[in-house]
Amino acid sequence: MLALTQQLIECWRRRNLEIAIGATREQIEQFEQTNQFYLPQSVRDYFLASNGMGRRGHQFDEDFFSLWSLDDLAPMDQEFENAGALIPEPDSYYVFADHSIGIIYYAMRLDSKADQRGRVIGFYPPYMKDAKVIIDFPTLPAFLEAYLQGPMANCM
Repeated sequence: MLALTQQLIECWRRRNLEIAIGATREQIEQFEQTNQFYLPQSVRDYFLASNGMGRRGHQFDEDFFSLWSLDDLAPMDQEFENAGALIPEPDSYYVFADHSIGIIYYAMRLDSKADQRGRVIGFYPPYMKDAKVIIDFPTLPAFLEAYLQGPMANCM
């Protein structure tokens, strides 16, 4: 995961994006204590290396992707009314990124249940007429690899 995160940081650097300083171990532990679960190791590694693109809404890449800081992660059911219509247990998915200034959102399953922990979904939000899950990744590293290989990123 560390090599993948370094590729991500280098990609952002080449695109002249401001690189957010990684979260501290204390910030991660506080997040885990507040939410009463432990982050998967790959998610911890990602936030330690780079705390997303900084504060939510602060910065986007050329393709209008924004990866949020640890402080901006929010459970789907708190972020969106009727999130349960999209996916079971929306309180276990934490929104961490968006594309095209909120047309598509991405959320990670971060609860303590092991069967799908770390899963990433991309979805049209519940307030849109055609709200639905449109993409599914088994892990954050799989999502980041797809992001790095995307048409605008061209970073692999």
